[in-house]
Amino acid sequence: EQSITERRDYLTVMHRRRCNEDRKILAWLKGEVPAPLFDTETKVA
Repeated sequence: EQSITERRDYLTVMHRRRCNEDRKILAWLKGEVPAPLFDTETKVA
């Protein structure tokens, strides 16, 4: 039971991170921001 909760939390975090990346890429494609650096760990918007 505990491990299921931990896994769900982990997947939620990973999903959120991926969504943030996608949002950056979409903004770049629309010309709203300069070309993104794909390093969410070092620089979080």
